[in-house]
Amino acid sequence: MIAVVGLGLIGTSLGLAWRRAGLDRRLVGIDPDPGARQAASGMGAFDETAEGLDAAAGAQVVVLAAPPSAVLAMAGEVARVAAPGAVVTDVCSVKAPVVHRYEEALAGRGFFVGGHPLAREAARGGAGR
Repeated sequence: MIAVVGLGLIGTSLGLAWRRAGLDRRLVGIDPDPGARQAASGMGAFDETAEGLDAAAGAQVVVLAAPPSAVLAMAGEVARVAAPGAVVTDVCSVKAPVVHRYEEALAGRGFFVGGHPLAREAARGGAGR
């Protein structure tokens, strides 16, 4: 299972991209905002959406697409619900505090890979360097 926490532009776009690619994994979208959950569900981005992190229980991959303050605050809970050996990544613009918090929270239990979305035209791809 892949869980995406934060169903705004980036989180929902990831779900839609995985759908279009035919990814053979259960996709769960998590957001406290009912409007965001309804919009993501209406687009077919996820198999299910939920309000809380318990819906990510057993996730092998967790993508954090929420504001940095929220991502930092949920570290312990993400570590608790993710599967042993899970990969957790983020799309935050701020790296050092997030990396340190998640390396500590996941120590011996999972792996954190810091990420960041690129603000370029998708159609340009690698040629747009």
